[in-house]
Amino acid sequence: MEIVFSETGVSADLLEAKANEAVSRFDCCALAVMLANLGDKSAEEALACVEDKLGRNC
Repeated sequence: MEIVFSETGVSADLLEAKANEAVSRFDCCALAVMLANLGDKSAEEALACVEDKLGRNC
């Protein structure tokens, strides 16, 4: 399915930015899940570790 941006009123740049943000958040979550499951950390510890290493709020 092809999206015609002029008909939706949404710019390609905005869609790209939102997609990049979604991928970034997924990466944070996936890493936190791995730390919790394989790294013997609680969910809170895993998120704190990811946020500390990546320097952003996941």
